[in-house]
Amino acid sequence: MTEFVTIDGVALHTVVVEPVGASRGDVVFCHGTPWSSAVWHRAVDAVRDSHRVHL
Repeated sequence: MTEFVTIDGVALHTVVVEPVGASRGDVVFCHGTPWSSAVWHRAVDAVRDSHRVHL
């Protein structure tokens, strides 16, 4: 699911990946400029079955 979150007046684009079953918690992956959330896709695959992931 794609969401925009505003923090201190700055809009951030986020992607939330929900697990199929119950979530054991949230994991947040952040990147810096000039990267994109694509750098985290392998890490997301490792935890997506058990955790809600925010990119």
